[in-house]
Amino acid sequence: MRYNVRMRRSGWLAAVLSVIAPGLGQWYAGHRAGGAAMLCITLGLWVGLALALAGPPAMRSRFGAVMLLVVYGIAAVPAAVDAAQRAAGRETPLLANASVWYLLVMLASVGPLALPLLWQSPRLSRRAKIAWTIAVAVVAVLSTAFILVLGPVFDRLFDTLQSSLE
Repeated sequence: MRYNVRMRRSGWLAAVLSVIAPGLGQWYAGHRAGGAAMLCITLGLWVGLALALAGPPAMRSRFGAVMLLVVYGIAAVPAAVDAAQRAAGRETPLLANASVWYLLVMLASVGPLALPLLWQSPRLSRRAKIAWTIAVAVVAVLSTAFILVLGPVFDRLFDTLQSSLE
């Protein structure tokens, strides 16, 4: 689908905006629903990163911060490509109809924060969306427990490595 020429925006600016905040480039390019869904993911990542770096001592974790930065990259790169293509007037398969593989990657990497993206996808039935929502909620709870247990272990490992290098 081609957009009206008057509606086209800068592809480079859209891509840069999506690298800074995945979803911002889609919003700029005129895809408000996809932009809002990606901004939910971005906001959750930023809050998680802030807590991992400067939150209460029980929530601080360099391991968690590194993992969140990896997930940020997983979200930002495809979002930047999608935003640039949208700004140029090309409909893209990535967020336009949220391809199933992209939905699965986002659900696996950011969990419940990707649920708005899941629910706006026309590719899955209502029953499938409900099943995925329940599965993501269960995995999120288990993952949080896993990180709370292993985060301090990895932090001690990083401290040991750092002290041995000094």
